Amino acid sequence: MSRHSDEISESANVGKGLFMIGKKKEQYFIISSNKVKNKNADRLQDAIELINKSSLEELNQMYSSQLSSGKISPKGGAGLGLLDIARKTSKALQYNFIPINTYYSYFVLKVVIDKRKIV
Repeated sequence: MSRHSDEISESANVGKGLFMIGKKKEQYFIISSNKVKNKNADRLQDAIELINKSSLEELNQMYSSQLSSGKISPKGGAGLGLLDIARKTSKALQYNFIPINTYYSYFVLKVVIDKRKIV
């Protein structure tokens, strides 16, 4: 969650992020929200769309490839977070971008996990 958040000045009166966990019938859901720069939203959306279109086998291949490349992003991550989440749930990653202003939006991510998948 923290790796996808962009810095906003203290005077912007916007918090650092939001994280919620809930349960509905036979499913748990996790919702997170971060501030992102609008110029980064397309890249993030493209990554999620690719993940959502991929099979579990393809996700595992992308994960292994990213892990073996050893590349670290400018924010200090290896680009494995969304892949790891997608590998652990059989549901598509649900997301939205809610504009804050001309430069920033909230990135909202919802993940649904069936109770049966929890080990």
